[in-house]
Amino acid sequence: MSGSLDSSLDRYVQAGMIAVKLRPLAEKLVKSGASVAEICESIEEETRRLGGKPAFPVNVCVGSVAAHFTAPPEGGHVISDGDLVKVDFGAMVDGFIVDTAVSVNLSPMDSGIVRAAGDCLEAGIASARAGVEVAKVGAAIQRTAESAGFKVISNLTGHEISRHNLHAGGVVPNVERGYRGKVQAGKVYAIEPFLTYSYGAGFVVESSPSVIFRLARSRPRDPAQAALHSKIAGSFGTLPFAERWLKLSGEEKEAFKRLVDAGCVSKYPQLVEKNGAAVAQAEHTVAVLPEKTIVLTR
Repeated sequence: MSGSLDSSLDRYVQAGMIAVKLRPLAEKLVKSGASVAEICESIEEETRRLGGKPAFPVNVCVGSVAAHFTAPPEGGHVISDGDLVKVDFGAMVDGFIVDTAVSVNLSPMDSGIVRAAGDCLEAGIASARAGVEVAKVGAAIQRTAESAGFKVISNLTGHEISRHNLHAGGVVPNVERGYRGKVQAGKVYAIEPFLTYSYGAGFVVESSPSVIFRLARSRPRDPAQAALHSKIAGSFGTLPFAERWLKLSGEEKEAFKRLVDAGCVSKYPQLVEKNGAAVAQAEHTVAVLPEKTIVLTR
C-alpha cells in the first residue's frame, strides 16, 4: 500500500460506504414533481445520519446545466417530466472525501446517453492505473463516448482529492489531448465523464445565478462581514457551501453580498452546455495503489 494512503484509506472507505448507500436514494428521489430542495436536503440529511458530512452541497443539474447548481435559499425549482437530471454529491469522514454522481433520465429518449456515460466511466476506471498517463484515461473515455455517437464535454475534468480538499490539483481529463501528467499511486481521484449530444458544442460556459460558494483567503475589515467570514470559516473551511446552509438573517444577507462583491467569498458559476444540449454525467472516486485501483463509491 502506498505511504500516503497507509493511514487514511480506511476513512476513505468509510466515506465511500456512505456514498454507496446514497446513490440509490438519489435515483429514487428524482421524479416528476420533486423539488430540487427536497432532493438536496434529503441526501444531505441522510449523509449526516450515516455518520458523515456533506463534502459540498448536493448538485442537482437539469438538462443543459452540467454542474454547480443546488437548491437556492428561496427554493422553487421542480423536476419535470422528460428531464435529464444529474445528482452529484460527496461524503466526508474526518475530512476524507469521496465524490460521486448519477444521472436519471425521465424520458426514454435519454436512456442511451445515460448508459453511455456509465460506459465511459467504466472505461476511465479501467485505464486509471498507477503510472498511466492521464491523457490515456481521457482517450479511453473519449473513444467510448464517440463510439456511442456522443460528445464528451471537453472542458470538464475529473480531479484529485485530498483531505479537506475537493480539488487538490491533479486532473483526470475526459479527452485525449491537452493534458499532461500521470496517475499517481497513493492518490485519490474522482473520475467523472460528462457527455452531450452530437449537436452540442461539447463544452460548457459559465452562467448565473451562482448558488454555491467557497471562502477566499482575504479577510474583510468590516466587523459584520468579518463575523460572518469567521462563521463560514469555522463551519466549512475552504470547502464549497450553499447559501441556504447559512440560514442568513436580513443583516447577514447584506454582509454576505458584500463578502461576495469584495472577493472574500468566491462564486461557483453554473456551467451550461454552450449550445443548450442536454448533458449526462457519471462519477466514482478511486484510490490508486501501486498494484491496483480501488473504486470507493460502489
